[in-house]
Order: sequence, then structure tokens, then C-alpha cells
Amino acid sequence: MTVTILCGELRTGRVLTKVPITGASWQMRHNAPGDIEITVPLGAQDVRSRIELVQSLDPTRCYLAAVVDDRVLEAGPIWSHTYDAIKRALTVRASGLESILDHRKVIQALLPGDIPQEQTYTYTASLATIAKRLVQMAMSHTGGSLPLVLPPDEAGAATRTYYGYELAWVRDRINQLRSVLGGPDIAFEPRLTPDGLSVEWLMRTGTTADPLLHQVGDDWVWDARAVRSGVTQMSVTRDAQSLAMRAWATGSGQETALLMAMDDDLARSDVGYPLLEAEEAFSSVEQLATLSAHASALLDRTARPWMTWQFSALADSAPRLGEYRPGDWAQVWLPDDHPYLAALLPAGLYRTRILEVSGGITGQVQHTHAPMMEARV
Repeated sequence: MTVTILCGELRTGRVLTKVPITGASWQMRHNAPGDIEITVPLGAQDVRSRIELVQSLDPTRCYLAAVVDDRVLEAGPIWSHTYDAIKRALTVRASGLESILDHRKVIQALLPGDIPQEQTYTYTASLATIAKRLVQMAMSHTGGSLPLVLPPDEAGAATRTYYGYELAWVRDRINQLRSVLGGPDIAFEPRLTPDGLSVEWLMRTGTTADPLLHQVGDDWVWDARAVRSGVTQMSVTRDAQSLAMRAWATGSGQETALLMAMDDDLARSDVGYPLLEAEEAFSSVEQLATLSAHASALLDRTARPWMTWQFSALADSAPRLGEYRPGDWAQVWLPDDHPYLAALLPAGLYRTRILEVSGGITGQVQHTHAPMMEARV
């Protein structure tokens, strides 16, 4: 199974060419844009003759797409070039489409004489649909259009007000919608158009009833006991830097008028854990109920040390690369002889969520999963 790199025009999605490369790396991430990095051998004879190639890799005007079979793993705007004169090679770096929202402000399309400081936008809908409205606003400007397929509207009682004077970044506001208790997963997933001539992005969002984005059907399974599974080298990261039993959230206002909310769970102090606290600021939040939801979400995220499992799997073994995406549910076999995890958990299949998948042109794929703490078998 070989990963192909395409480049094209970002605003139209039109594929320009297949990129000749000597190396590549790519990552797909949950609730965040992934990355693509390629090495183009500009000194190679067959590449030197393609004088239009560098123009087809124009930063921000063009995108890179990592494709396996007919599935796009990640795609998004090119952000940087580095040319190595000794190796006569060009390194090109791109990020997922969501990265462009780090460069779009939460303001309406400007007409002559408009004063952004006086703009106010209030939306009442589901959190996912409010995120959609922010994206629609970003695309309403001159030069703002993108080949992005938006989800249907979902009714809801959530209300958010945004002010032009904040000059907030669209992605920051979308991340706030994700981070509230019950907030939706939001993904900008690339795919080839039916004719295969363009790439388009599908904005997928969780719903109020099911805020998590995941596959339909059974969990994906990576079982090291199975022949040809290719599952090897399970590493573990366990980090308690964010552990907290009391969570604070601050909103709008200053000094004694600062809006504040708190949630706590002190049960762990009864078994010897010291009191730990966490805090996040949401300067645009003016409603205490919304701020309380942020505090509860923060407490939920910091309730236990953050653990992830990293392992390698074969790209062409079941499940095959391209079938699964970050956010999907999986089951991973934990052996009884793992030097670290055997002291914490019994052997068995553990349900996990896929957080990141990365790799190169061929061969092994690297996985990062967040495990649930109960064995399935």
C-alpha cells in the first residue's frame, strides 16, 4: 500500500498534479488539523524539467493531499518551503484545512465604511450549528470561499454572542464550542470528488444527542495475537500535569466583576491524593450557565492522569489504512507481559478512541489511542 501525494488549488479543490517525492510524512489528528511534509528532489533530472512544479506548490494558494487508494488521509494548505542547496531538495509542509481558521477573524464580510468594532453576532442553535455559522462567516469574505461541504443545521438552545471588537480567531471560538461539557467533535475531512479531479472537505460535527464523531458499526480491532496484525512496540504515555479535583472557569469582566464558575470532585482526597486545581479563561463568555459548563468539562478532562497508547501496525493489514479515522472506536489487545501496563491493568481487549494516525509512504503506520480503563474480555 503506497501513499500518493497530490497538490492542487485550495479555493477550488482542483488537483494540479501528482508530486514526485523521495520522502513523506503525514498525520491525522482528532479534533485538530493534521500535517503533511514531503521532500521533492528538485535536482533530479526528470524533476528539473517540470518548471511548473514549484508554482503548483505555492504556499496558501495550493494544498497538499496524502492519498491511499481512493481515500484522502489528510489535505490542507501549504504553509512553508525549505530548499536545501546541498541535497538539492525542497521540503514542503502543509496542515489540514482547519489550520486556515487560525487566520480568519470572527467578523462579517466588510463593506466600505464598515466598523468591525460595532459588529455583534448572536446565534441560538446547537453548538455544532453555531460552529457552522462561524465557518460560513469566514467564507463570506472576498477570497474566503473554500470547497467545503457543510453539515445540515441542527436546532438547539445554546446561545453564543460574538463581538467584532474582540477580533477573535475563528478556530479559537470553534475550540471553545468543542471544549464545553457535551461539546461536539468537529472535523474537516478531505475526500476526492466523484470524478477524482478535485479534493473537497466535509465538515462533520457531532450532534447534541451524540457529540462524538466515530464510525458506524463495530469497533476496529488491533489484536497482537492475530497472524499478520503487525501490532508491535506498544509504548505508553501517562501524564498527571493536568490532573485536578477542582476546576475554575473565568469569563468576561475584570477584577471583582469577573465572571467565575467552579466545579469540583474531592473524593480522591479521601484516598491520599493532594488537592489539585485547574483553570481556563473564556473572556467572551457572559452567561454563567455557559461558564459552568466549561468548568464541568474541564473537571471531566482533568479527572485522571492522561494516558495514551502508541503502537505500530501494518498499513495493509485489516483494518486497512484509509478505512479508519481519528475519533473512531477501536479495541486493542493488552498482553499480560507488558512491562509497564501489566502492573496497572489485567490483560485483555481494551476499548480505545483513535487520537492520531501517522506514517510515511509505505509500510508501518503509527497509532496513538486513548484507552478506556475496563477490559472487554
